[in-house]
Amino acid sequence: MTSKLCLIDGNSLFYRAFYAIKTQLSTSQGQPTNAVFGFVRMVKKILEEVGPQYLAVCFDVGKVTHRTEKFSDYKRHRPPMPDSLVSQVPYIKDVVRAYRFTVCEASGFEADDVIATLSRKLSGKVKKTVIVSSDKDILQLVSADVEVYNPYKDEGIIFTPKIVRERMGVAPDRIADLIALMGDASDNIPGARGIGEKTALELLKTFKDADDLIRHQEKIAREAVRRIIVEHAEDIRLSKELASLRYDAPVEADLKHLEVQEPDFDKLWEIYSKLEFRGMLKELSAGRLSQPRQFSVPKKEGVDPDVIVRRIAKNHIFALAVNEADKEGGILNVNVACDEEVVYGVSTLRDIRALLSLKESTIVCHDTKAVRHLLRDFGLHPQGRFFDTMIAAHLLESSRNVAELENLVWDHLQEKSLSRQDYLGKEAHFLFRLEHVLSGALKEKGLDSLFYHVEMPLADVLFDMECTGVQVDKAFLDNLSSRMEENLRRIAERIFELAGSSFNINSPKQLSEVLFHKLKMPVVKKTKTGLSTDEEVLHKLSGGFELPRILLEYRQIAKLKTTYVDALPGLIDGRTGRIHSTFNQTGTETGRLSSSSPNLQNIPVKTELGREVRRAFLPSEGFDALLSADYSQVELRILAHLSEDPVLLEAFRKGRDIHRFTASLIFGVKEEDVTPEMRENAKRVNFGIVYGMSSYGLSKDLGIDAATAQAFISEYFLRYPRVKAYLDGQIDFVRKNGYVVTLLGRRRYIPEIHNPNAALRQFAERQAVNAPIQGSAADLIKLAMIDLHKHLCENGFQSRLILQVHDELVLEVTHKEQKDAVAQVRRSMENIMELKVPLDVSVKAGKNWLEMEDQMTA
Repeated sequence: MTSKLCLIDGNSLFYRAFYAIKTQLSTSQGQPTNAVFGFVRMVKKILEEVGPQYLAVCFDVGKVTHRTEKFSDYKRHRPPMPDSLVSQVPYIKDVVRAYRFTVCEASGFEADDVIATLSRKLSGKVKKTVIVSSDKDILQLVSADVEVYNPYKDEGIIFTPKIVRERMGVAPDRIADLIALMGDASDNIPGARGIGEKTALELLKTFKDADDLIRHQEKIAREAVRRIIVEHAEDIRLSKELASLRYDAPVEADLKHLEVQEPDFDKLWEIYSKLEFRGMLKELSAGRLSQPRQFSVPKKEGVDPDVIVRRIAKNHIFALAVNEADKEGGILNVNVACDEEVVYGVSTLRDIRALLSLKESTIVCHDTKAVRHLLRDFGLHPQGRFFDTMIAAHLLESSRNVAELENLVWDHLQEKSLSRQDYLGKEAHFLFRLEHVLSGALKEKGLDSLFYHVEMPLADVLFDMECTGVQVDKAFLDNLSSRMEENLRRIAERIFELAGSSFNINSPKQLSEVLFHKLKMPVVKKTKTGLSTDEEVLHKLSGGFELPRILLEYRQIAKLKTTYVDALPGLIDGRTGRIHSTFNQTGTETGRLSSSSPNLQNIPVKTELGREVRRAFLPSEGFDALLSADYSQVELRILAHLSEDPVLLEAFRKGRDIHRFTASLIFGVKEEDVTPEMRENAKRVNFGIVYGMSSYGLSKDLGIDAATAQAFISEYFLRYPRVKAYLDGQIDFVRKNGYVVTLLGRRRYIPEIHNPNAALRQFAERQAVNAPIQGSAADLIKLAMIDLHKHLCENGFQSRLILQVHDELVLEVTHKEQKDAVAQVRRSMENIMELKVPLDVSVKAGKNWLEMEDQMTA
């Protein structure tokens, strides 16, 4: 007999799974999934490490058991199951059923009792029983042929009789007696008040069990202990009854019904798909755990393009994917799908050009801009409209990785077992199917207008901007790099002088040794690898020491030099002599644009040296100036619009300096009496409110105590009461719906709003406050870019849009057009959306991005 039985405490397992994964995993719709995910992982681990032939999962049923009937306070102090776990329990039981495990439960009995009953009834019928649980009560079942396996720590712990004695101090059959004496706070078992673990263990060395102790209490050596035992004899008897497992649960114990079977892989696929467990779906597929779908869509090469054109003309839509592009070799291969029946391979420029000339057709692509850049290299310019599956998927689920088409196929088409060979060369087939699914989902969620009227037109604007690029002064950057190198050398000498020796400034370990061991500076923060020397630590130490302040200066210069000054020349395109940054529409969850190669969003503007980098950006040949148009306090204006706070609305309508005005309210002084420090503090409060900053965060930002920071925030909400009501309303909306929306309906899902971890939940609340404001600001500038680009093109302007950074647009203009360009920029940015407050745009122009002068309204 070599068979092994595994009995799993389902409640213990899913509770541990829930709390083991601190990050609140969830679907794009906000359904929490961390407990289900952890439960599945643990089940797989159990199957691999225990390898049972028989298995049952036991669950508690209801709150009323024989123990609560005996003692109403049993487990009473335990908090209710978190809502985010309650919603996952049905999925956990679905997983158990999909694995075809037998579920055992009995009304009035806890899972421990069911396990005890099965273990005893099946004793002798299997060689070994392995119980999976983390509850110490279950250890009383351990014997020569019964082990308890705790899979949660490190590689797991297997409790044998020997290990139980080492860990608990008593044999397994004395666990209930130990609990009877010392009690169990987790289950609210009283025990004998005054008897702790140490005394309980000493007593059980002398007496056989708790009953024997009570019967022979006169033999207890210590008078104080004897009095406790006499006084609490009934509590001890009750506690032993509560701690002792029952072996009479009404459950069937037939090994045939407990045999481990092959899972229902289709059901597992359905569950994992619904919960968006992409990794587990891939494991199912890679392990051939689901029936492979025969991918039978043929691919035809060399078909007359007129045949394809006629098929496209039926629905005026086709999908296009680039297979191979080699400009130097003149090789361009694409695959095209105009229905779900066949994929066409097209490899001559003449035939590809014929397809792209269909003006009335929609072209489905993944990452439209990237595809258009490839086609442009071959002199191909599509005439139809585009449907970008990457952008559509991002609008639907902004937190998901949508860069890879394969991920969308998994998520939205739920293909189970495609081999790489099936996939390659036939991407157009999946793109064609995705368009139908994604367009339907966009319409269902009210995102179709945002997609068709904002994001897709914007992709055209960004494509033109990327093609245009921006001129940079390489000679200036080389000179700046040399000056920064010399500056770093001088600072390093001062650092070594203060440290008393030279060392590797870029080594955290060596720096830590210098600061905290050699110079004995106070330790601020510890990490797993040692004492922290991060920016926050150095800032705190700068108040009392010169060296940390200089180190911060060194790091700032070194980072700026490496990231921008030395990197920008290497990004200059050899053909155009310009830098062509990539603008990403799917790089943030808020809807803001990001950029790469280079990341223009992070060029520092608050430091003098950081601003110097902007001096390198110039108008190109044929243009006379750069023109910068920047929204003024756009997020605060959107807050005023959304909250409809009358005081805030009136301040903006009258054109007041909002930070000075807020300072006068918070500090109770006239506006003319507001000091620069007061205004700066009010500015930090204004923007802190927009970002949901706590009093602790504000105190760190302003360098004041938390109580003073809270007083600032309280006074702010007292003066702007509708702002407070709006922010609270946003948090309530997220709790009910799982997402927030912008002015144009853009959604951001925030599943962590129900996270039991307070820090993560508070972070989610800050996101709930900020996302609609920041996302609406993103919507606003995108509309302005579309409108501005349209007017510049339609009215024959040579001036053109070249950069977008946060709330700022940058154009290169000619002297002849500059006045008209300024006027058009103002019209496009200030009038594009009707808000309850005016939009204000600061427009400047100059010979580079740094040296600019204000352009007054004409």
